[in-house]
Amino acid sequence: MAVRNAWNSLKHCFNSFEEVLSVSLGLRYPYKPTYQAVLLGENNQQTTALAPQNSDPFGLGDGFLWAVPKHRRTIEKRMRRKFGAANLLRIRPRNDLTVCTRCGHHHEIGILCDHCYKKVQEETKLAQDLVQEKLGLSAVDKEVILLYENEAAPQDAQNKFVVEVPKPRPQWFSRNLLQRTTEVETPKAVAETNQVVKPADMG
Repeated sequence: MAVRNAWNSLKHCFNSFEEVLSVSLGLRYPYKPTYQAVLLGENNQQTTALAPQNSDPFGLGDGFLWAVPKHRRTIEKRMRRKFGAANLLRIRPRNDLTVCTRCGHHHEIGILCDHCYKKVQEETKLAQDLVQEKLGLSAVDKEVILLYENEAAPQDAQNKFVVEVPKPRPQWFSRNLLQRTTEVETPKAVAETNQVVKPADMG
């Protein structure tokens, strides 16, 4: 047992001596931190002995100069880098909004009011459902007329497809919205002249 321990100690000393010799001659890179510290200490002593006095008062030549920021980023840039994307712009007030003159809701300029347009959608959906319920699977070969409560049927109602709506007509839905702009009798008349029809029943 003692012989084995002595042999291991001798082997360890020989390996350490071989590694130090190889590192000193530049044949191998120092892997252990102890050898690195020894080599760095020797190099520092050599550079200190060769360098003139007071040439490097801060000792910058003995270490590494790491990259550091020269200018501090503003709080806006830091918050943008932390919480937002790189191309994120500052939140700015919108100047393209206006108030609807009918309902008072906000909407973009040049775009219909969403609140008012929903009413139009609901009324259109109701009319479509009533026409589909009354028409069924038959073909539409006549002009469709929506007849609300307290409204008289037109004179030529026999030649048109009349759909009764069980509710009063909305104020914004005038009867002339479904009125044709031109009245022609034959295709030949279409090519020759178009008789313009003025709006009626605006109330």
